[in-house]
Parts: sequence; structure tokens; C-alpha cells
Amino acid sequence: MGKISHGVLIGYSDLFGPSDKTVEEIMSGINREMALKAICHLLGPFLSDNAVLERDLITSFFNSKNKKYRDELLFKISRIQSQSKNVKIINVKALLFLFEVVFNLNSDVENEFSVQSEVSFFNAILIVNDKINLNPPKSTNLINEGKFAEAVFSTSFSNYDFNNTDVQKIFITQVFKMNLLFEYLKKSECGNILLSKYINRFGITKLSDFVKALLSFLGHIIDNRFTNKSIEFIITDNLEYNHLFLDELIMNNEEGRFEEDFKTIRSNPIVKLKNGNYLIVYLPFVFECIFKGMYFKLNDINNTLKTNGEVPFYKDFRPIYCDEFSEKILMQSVLLSVFKNKYLSFSGDEIKKCIKVKEPDFYIRNGKSVFLFESKDVLIKKEVLVSYDYHQYEKLLREKFMNSNENNKGIIQLINCVKDLFDDKYKFDFEMNPERIEIYPILVLHDKVFDVPGLNFILNTWFKIEVEKLKNLGYNTSRVKDLVVIDIDTLIYYSAELYESSLNFKVLLEKYIYSMSRHRKHQNKLNSFTSFSNFIASHFNDRSKYFNKANLLNKIKTYLE
Repeated sequence: MGKISHGVLIGYSDLFGPSDKTVEEIMSGINREMALKAICHLLGPFLSDNAVLERDLITSFFNSKNKKYRDELLFKISRIQSQSKNVKIINVKALLFLFEVVFNLNSDVENEFSVQSEVSFFNAILIVNDKINLNPPKSTNLINEGKFAEAVFSTSFSNYDFNNTDVQKIFITQVFKMNLLFEYLKKSECGNILLSKYINRFGITKLSDFVKALLSFLGHIIDNRFTNKSIEFIITDNLEYNHLFLDELIMNNEEGRFEEDFKTIRSNPIVKLKNGNYLIVYLPFVFECIFKGMYFKLNDINNTLKTNGEVPFYKDFRPIYCDEFSEKILMQSVLLSVFKNKYLSFSGDEIKKCIKVKEPDFYIRNGKSVFLFESKDVLIKKEVLVSYDYHQYEKLLREKFMNSNENNKGIIQLINCVKDLFDDKYKFDFEMNPERIEIYPILVLHDKVFDVPGLNFILNTWFKIEVEKLKNLGYNTSRVKDLVVIDIDTLIYYSAELYESSLNFKVLLEKYIYSMSRHRKHQNKLNSFTSFSNFIASHFNDRSKYFNKANLLNKIKTYLE
């Protein structure tokens, strides 16, 4: 069975013709909390490692009294799917959209979720699908492989973040990064103030109490979401800060509007029900609040301090976070955990002390194999992300990873490092022979939204154009390998496997490069556009695929205590 995945959505108009009602009109007649629970119930299979057929999900949703509607619905869906295989009806984006609509409704009826409510609810999903399909991916000419890669990237980029989620990976990587950020902030006066102000938002004054609250909170989440079938949970501890911690993540009953990046749900992914229980909207968003959401809150706190001017603050938190923490502390810690005592390694700061030319963020050599790492932690404007327009995407990618305002970025920085290697300017590695080395350029990205099919192919195409320019200058570029894009979460998540694996890093890179460059039949071309994280997962498939509460809580204690 195939896991539910993103595809072209089947809408109400595809099955029954244009609707004379809006989503708001339909949902206003359904019990609000029951509808919210139903949406979260449908979101559940997207978080499971067990394969789920969409047909089975739809069948199990309806009461036996709705058999006629259900069978008619499945028949019409099957007829459309027989003509176009890549069509879906259940979709994360549509369900999150519907959740925001229902949550923001002012009226609330008290009736139970009736037989008619099931039909109305599903009709609402179909109408939402129609609304989302108003902005389909803009088509591109698929004559050549490059255009095909652009089309794959454009189709996936806006939705890949929440349609392809490994909740265990998100959990472990978020906690790992949070621990490192805490350690970094505690080393400076400004950082200590920011950290103190941050935990105060949860009604907590001591970092140890914050960790205790976080452990308790995550314990409840993991226990209820993965041990029990219920999507609700209740806090049984009487500790006041436990509830204050939760209150920081609860959605407020204030009028809002739909945003395609789901900023409201991402920031507040928990709803408090009338009975005092809590409802998890979408689990990946809960875990991302651990660390990813922390950056935005720290940035807001710093801006407030800067406005008031009462205590020490960072002049600008963003470059501190990206340049000092993400590109140095975080990436260096991860790479050292993978390669320390195995290969010769130098951080960017270590290199800077030895040479005057522009240094890579990290340098590793194993024999004649040199690995050059450039790290980029970038933000994307919502308007660009949801545009489905490759022309806007390409402009973004060139600004972030080629050059912007005459400043060289990732790819060009790597090219300059390659040139300096050939020119024998890296005197810090006195045993390196420029005439014998083979160079593996690696771009490390910090946002999983870039872990999308087609991106590596596109950026590598641009990289090879720059390599050709070096060749025209007389350099022997035959020993320069293709560019590999790796997200930092993959390096964190598989750090133990990478360290212990009999397949050394070079072999993995070679296998991935080979998978990208092979000439495949047209129907298999998608395999050439896969991300490194999806590729490496197939090589380390012996790790547990199930969410183990005890193991995960022990993991977080290891990171935070």
C-alpha cells in the first residue's frame, strides 16, 4: 500500500459541480469542537510510518448509514483516478486550511456529529480543495531534464514542508539544536538576558524548571498521541508552570485569516477544549515550536529590549543567530561528532587563523579526498514560497545561494574555495597536494523546506556552469565532484550512523552523485531528483521506525540535563 502523499486535489466541482455554499456556511452548522477533532483525526495517518490507503481512510470515516454517499464518493474518485493517477482528496494543506476556518467561526452549535454532519464535513473538505486548486503550479516546458527538475521543484516547494514529515526526526533534531542554543546563549550577557526573558514567558524563572516542564509536556504529548488512540490529552500534574507552559502554545479565540504558511497554527499548535482537555492540531508543528519557534520569540524579545534600551541587547539578532550559532556552533558540532578522530578536519575559525583568503565554513580531508562545507541558514518570504512560480523561486535561489548585492553566496563561495585549493593557498593543510586531490563541495542548509526534490539538481546545474568557467581558465576540473545539498537535520539525525557506518562518507556521496547523474527512462526520472536525506534514509533503514516514548525521553534528558 502507498502512503498518503501530495497530489493534485480532487475538489467538489470535480465530483458534483459548482457548490452554492461556502466552507464557512457549511461548517457553521456543525459542532465546532467535534469538527476540530475530526480534522485532527484525519491528519493522523500523515504521521504514521504504516502505509495508509486513502480509500480505506475515507471508508472508515463514514457511518454505515452514509454508505450510499460514501460509495458514490469512492466511485467518482476512482473514475477520476483511473484517468490521472496523481490525484488525491485528503491533503495536509487542505485539512489545516479547514482547521483555521472552523477555529475562527464565531458561532457554535451544540448538536452531536450526526450522519448529515459527516456528509457536510466532507463536502467542506472538497470545497477547500477547490479553493486551494485556484493556485495550481505554473506549467513549464518538460522537453529537457532541467525543465523537468524545475517543474518537480515548483510543484513540491510550497507544500513539501508539511507533506513529508518524519516526526521522530523532527523531535530529535529540534531538541539537539535547542540544547546547543541554550549553551551558546549562556556564554554571553546578552544571551543570558534573552534566555531569561524567554523562559519567563512560560511563567518560569529557572532554566532547570523550564527543562522539567518541557519534559513533562513532551511526555504527555508522546504518550497520548502515540500510545493511545485519543487525539486529546489532559495535564494531570498540578505544577502551575506546566499549565503556563501549555498556555504559551494555545491558539487564541481571536479573528484571523487564512495564511498559506499556517503561521498561526505553527506558532500555537494546541487548542484548549471546553472540557479542559487539550487538542494537538498537527504534531510536527508542536515539535517545531521547541526550537524553530524559539528563534522568532527570541528575536521579538531582542527587538523589544532594543526599543526600550534598558538592558544589554544584540544590535541585530538574525546575523548572530545565523553566522555565529547556525553556521559555526551548530554545524561544527554536528560535523565534529561525525568526523572527529576519523578524518583531518578544520573549522572556519581555525582556518581563518592560518590563511588570509576566504575560508570554507568547514574543511575535511581523508587521503586525497577533500570535503568543503558551506552553511546557509536563510529565511523565505511567505509570498514567494506560496507562489508556485518557478521564476520567483529561481530569483530566490540565486539570491540566497549564488550572489546578492555583489556578495558571493554558497555556490560561488564553494567555487572560490575550489580555486584557492588548486592555487595551493590552503597552507593550513601542509600535506594536501593540489595536483592529486578530488574535491567534494557540500552545501549545508538549515531549513527543511529546502529538503525538496529537484533542488539539488538545479543548484548542481548552476555549480557545473561555474566549474566550466574554472576549466576555461586552465584549471583541471575533472577532479571536482558534483555539488551535494544536505540539510542539517539529516546530519544530526544520522550522525551516529555516519560515524559508525562501514560505508564511509565519500562512498555515500559518490552513490548519491551517481543516482543524480544516471540517464533514466522518463517514468523514472523522479529518482534523479531525490534529496540527499531521502537517499540516505534508504541506506540506514535498520533504525527503529516507531516512536518509542522511553527512548525519546531519555534522549531529551541526555541533551538537556
